[in-house]
Amino acid sequence: MKRLVLCILVLFCMICAHATAEKDGPYTYQINPDNTVTITGYDWHENYGDIYIPEMLGNRIVTAIGDHAFATRGNTPVKITLPEMTRSIGAEAFRGVNITYINIPMLTTEIGGGAFAECTVRGFSVENTHPAFATIDNALYSKKTKTLLAWPENKEIAAIPDKIVGIGDYVFYGRQFTGTYKLPDSLQYIGKYAFANISGGETAANININHASQIDDYAFYKANVRITEKMSLSSIGAHAFEEAHLYYESADGRQIWHDISATPYTIGDNAFYKCCYDEYICNSKDYDPNKDDELRLINATFLGHYAFAECSHRVTVIDETTKQIQINERPVIRLDAEDLSQVTFIGEHAFYSSPIAMYGNNNTGYHAYAHLTNTSLSTISKGAFSNTGITDVVLADTVTTISETAFAYCAELSDVQLPSGLTTIQDRAFYGCKKLNAISIPASVTLIGQDVFTGCADSLVITVEAGSYGEVWARISGYSYVVNGKQDDTSWLDW
Repeated sequence: MKRLVLCILVLFCMICAHATAEKDGPYTYQINPDNTVTITGYDWHENYGDIYIPEMLGNRIVTAIGDHAFATRGNTPVKITLPEMTRSIGAEAFRGVNITYINIPMLTTEIGGGAFAECTVRGFSVENTHPAFATIDNALYSKKTKTLLAWPENKEIAAIPDKIVGIGDYVFYGRQFTGTYKLPDSLQYIGKYAFANISGGETAANININHASQIDDYAFYKANVRITEKMSLSSIGAHAFEEAHLYYESADGRQIWHDISATPYTIGDNAFYKCCYDEYICNSKDYDPNKDDELRLINATFLGHYAFAECSHRVTVIDETTKQIQINERPVIRLDAEDLSQVTFIGEHAFYSSPIAMYGNNNTGYHAYAHLTNTSLSTISKGAFSNTGITDVVLADTVTTISETAFAYCAELSDVQLPSGLTTIQDRAFYGCKKLNAISIPASVTLIGQDVFTGCADSLVITVEAGSYGEVWARISGYSYVVNGKQDDTSWLDW
């Protein structure tokens, strides 16, 4: 009976939704609960000139432009006039539209993210007394949030006024920056896709964002950009720099991304996935390959899935005298036990195929360590360090689980110190670690998965504790093993 009632209710809701979805000329609209209208679509094939959106559709007042309602590509230039009763403009409502002019009615209180993304708006018409929005040099701003919402297509990208604290979604998506641009010191927030796919024409765009504290999802996705100052961030969103090509220049071999932030911060999923760092050193005599110029994760608290997977770092050294060019592949990330002291989570495949570095004594050379001794991590996530060049691993006593493929295909890994409280080693955790020829399994371990050490050194010897799960597992699995605390019985010699 309950199932029948549920089906009837679902059918009733579908009928009601269908009944309020209407078509009037080129407009598709939805009837709102207050008997007003939200425009949800527009048929561009029926457009024959400038668009004057009617005050009423179906004898009901138009109060909203819905998400993606007018989004299109390649239309002829049009002037758009919104009805005076428009209260809200949805996300990406006019994305891609070639607009010569558009008004923002006095009653409009909300404009969704990317409402004018990839538009060719020449200018916005906003009354000076508008309570919510304003224009400065034809760019559109939110008065309430002090956020840049849209930038005219034909306007040179110049200085954004001081006291602006945010750059909204899609504002500069796909634009070309032909100069060097310093964003205001007051800037705190960069929205979704705000600088995605930007470039400097044939070179990288020069953007100074050192005062921004929060970078939202996809903010610099696939951007071709030169960051000219260090950043001090509280959060980096998912995919924020995914597949971006980041440039920086240095005269002394030190890169500007040495520390991301002086305060605790989080890094979202895929934040630097397949991101390429490209550094130019202008004089080879100033270049020291052993200098500390990796990205350090000081104060990081959360590293999302694939956060740094497949990153790369290329250094181009140019000798000013001979003009010779030397290209070096360098580590991207320096993992330091002290730096990672605040990390509470490292996501799946966070460092997959990413060059990792740490310095040896007196900074005499690179080593690839994963020393996670000062963290509160309980789990090393799936594939977190797989296919990296790390040579040794030391885990904090808080770690109880090593997930599947966590260190798989680490071909240089030869030294692993497992914590005394470890309970679980999942499938293929050390699969393909060719140089791993010795490891000790603590007595606390109660589960070891499939193929954990398959592909390790043929000479692998496992040290286990007497009477432990590890001893039984090693014996049944056919590995060479040594038992701690077990002594040969020689008492029979005295009989």
